[in-house]
Amino acid sequence: MGKQRKQNKILIVVSIGIFFSMAVFFLDCGKRKEVSEVNVLAKVGDRIITDEDFRISYELWPRYSWGTKGMDAKWEHLNTLIEKKLVALEGIRRGIDQQEPIRERLKWYQKKAAIEQLYKREISENVEITEAEAREAFLKYNEKIRARHLFAETLDEALKLRDRLLAGERFEDVAAEIFTDPTLRANGGDLGFFTWGEMDEDFEKAAFSLMPGELSEPVKTRWGYHIIKVEERHRNAIITEYDFYQKKNHIDFILKRRKEEKLSRKYIKDFMDDKKVVLKGKPFGFLVRTSREKLGPPEQPIPPYLPKLLDREIGEVKEVIEDHLDEVLVTFEGGHWTIGDFFEKLRPVPPSERPLLSSFTGLKNGIGVMVRDEFLAKAAFKKGLHHSDEAKTEVQKQQEDILFGRLKTSILDTVTVTEGEMLSYFQQNRDDYDIPEMVNVREIFVRDRSTAEDLLSRIKAGEDMAALAREYTLRTWVKDKGGEFGYFPRGRHGEIGRLAFSHQAGDLVGPIEIAGGPPHGGYSIFKVIGRKDSQEKSFEEVRDEVQKDKFKKKKKAVWADFVASLRDRYPVEVDEDLLTSVPVTDTQGRPSPMVVIRR
Repeated sequence: MGKQRKQNKILIVVSIGIFFSMAVFFLDCGKRKEVSEVNVLAKVGDRIITDEDFRISYELWPRYSWGTKGMDAKWEHLNTLIEKKLVALEGIRRGIDQQEPIRERLKWYQKKAAIEQLYKREISENVEITEAEAREAFLKYNEKIRARHLFAETLDEALKLRDRLLAGERFEDVAAEIFTDPTLRANGGDLGFFTWGEMDEDFEKAAFSLMPGELSEPVKTRWGYHIIKVEERHRNAIITEYDFYQKKNHIDFILKRRKEEKLSRKYIKDFMDDKKVVLKGKPFGFLVRTSREKLGPPEQPIPPYLPKLLDREIGEVKEVIEDHLDEVLVTFEGGHWTIGDFFEKLRPVPPSERPLLSSFTGLKNGIGVMVRDEFLAKAAFKKGLHHSDEAKTEVQKQQEDILFGRLKTSILDTVTVTEGEMLSYFQQNRDDYDIPEMVNVREIFVRDRSTAEDLLSRIKAGEDMAALAREYTLRTWVKDKGGEFGYFPRGRHGEIGRLAFSHQAGDLVGPIEIAGGPPHGGYSIFKVIGRKDSQEKSFEEVRDEVQKDKFKKKKKAVWADFVASLRDRYPVEVDEDLLTSVPVTDTQGRPSPMVVIRR
């Protein structure tokens, strides 16, 4: 009986993941300016856009056309920020912000914002990086290590793997047996070169303590246990004081993040120790199994910005388990949640933040986070942190996002396209729907002129051009096709395309110099092997395509007119001198890949 009771109760391990992720804003951007230091870049009605708001959004979430630079990019990005505030103000005027679903969602964001402030007060502001720590890390940062690893979920399994290696088995053979990741299985667990700051801290600490060829004892990380073997170590020969100060901000960022992780774990453990959170195994298992039957097995992995659980899916599962809504799902100090309570708690959570109902691990962790956040929010509210300027600003931003999305959808949902509008659009843009004149060529691209001339002579003498292309052409994407490009319209393939359209099928052209010749360019010879005349299409043939294009164009025009009308209703002021002086980059950045430990 005791064993059965134990199986029906699963203690939730409350992780720090989401709590720690709240630090990202503070880590990336540093401390925000005090109110007295705020520089107002633009005023939109009674709302403002600061230079810091602009800079951060410009760098992290650029809203300007690809290729746009300088002041043009700044203005385009600023106008998108202004547009969002205009639409939000109109949403408030229309009372959309008072709709119950939106009020509930904003209360959820208010809790999150208060927890962020709690994090800042209890964790972020209590972490400092010393000069000595930064210099020690910098020395490691200038050394690269290439290592292999084996992974095991338990210490006993890890010790057995190590014993097999010590007994003479090859690292590659054991890795090929245990890894599910195809890359690690094929390369013998080789992680390639990495440096300080790119790996889990515990894994990294162990790896940096090993000499080439040395095998580690089992190393415990958050994922499990690892056996590490260092293959190579390389240190920069010359390290300067200038290099240190160039890298110091990046090194401080990593050190601060790692210290905050440790402090977060301790804070959450101490905070939740007396909360006695227990998940009831039987109702929990029933909920997951029923969700799988209704929704299917969970799809993994799901990017964090995509919805994990839609309102419709919640409704479908809730309808099936209606007779079980009063069953207690989770208990904690001072209360409990039934399955019905849990579904009510889910309602205001954004779809991308909801746990997967059909995943045992995902749902267990999700419930743990939801319970944890309830306690954290109460602690933050008790301290009045939801009234802080930063929390209010964050909630206002979320309100703007929600109102913008709701009002834009409601405006554009009214747009329709008539048959007459489609026909008129087709007649004005019929060239866009015709099949254009096309040409096809077979080409051989080589590095030097003499080779090209020799190949041209051999082709004229009767040798098969396709066979020669497979042997000689440097264009890998057409090599297997004997140098054939496939049919293409005017404007493609640069000089080759321009010349191809001035010749007839069967004409042999070249050698022509491409991209300035060697060493990066070369010489091309090609033969026009086919031409197709342009063909007109009737409206009936392209009706669906025309409808889609006209609908898209009309929606864009309707939205532009709506935003223009809001500029007449709400005053907009921009400090152009401040906009000019805001320091930003002109490149749309992409996150750099990080070395990760995979199984």
